[in-house]
Amino acid sequence: MTANAGVLNWGYNPVGPEQFFDWKYAQKVWFDLNTAESYDAEWAKYQGDFKPWLALYKADKRKALAELKSYPEAKRRNIERGYDMQLAYDDWRDLLYMRWYKGYAHEAYRATLTKKKAQTFDDSLAIWVTFKPCVPVRFLNQCGPIPDWRDDEDKAKEQAMMRKVVDDLAARAAKK
Repeated sequence: MTANAGVLNWGYNPVGPEQFFDWKYAQKVWFDLNTAESYDAEWAKYQGDFKPWLALYKADKRKALAELKSYPEAKRRNIERGYDMQLAYDDWRDLLYMRWYKGYAHEAYRATLTKKKAQTFDDSLAIWVTFKPCVPVRFLNQCGPIPDWRDDEDKAKEQAMMRKVVDDLAARAAKK
């Protein structure tokens, strides 16, 4: 994935329409660009203008937003689209994926107590895809389907983490 999570520093707070330049475009990103490949193809269109502006934004948000108004329309639009894509990605990564990722060990431990299987992220996606499509009013993640913006590196780290959790649980069980 070309975008990096947490770049815009919204943290673990859900973002809503007021944080985006174009809420309709953010919805398009979330619902139509629902794979890492489709996201990256769209991201390639805007990152050239967005990344230099992002450095200014990180240094002085107020100045960056004021300067953005002075840019030619095409450049401003590219930056706004890049920003909206980045913010949607941050929201997905921080609020959905990393919460699952960081909670997997606990979920796996609980699963051993109940003789159930711990839920993988793919399992979560399979559940989320059954959510009825809707027009999100407040947050992108309030209805499904949820995008899967994991790249190969994410998936490899995820598999390694899950193997380690299973090995740790097996070692713990062997000690008893």
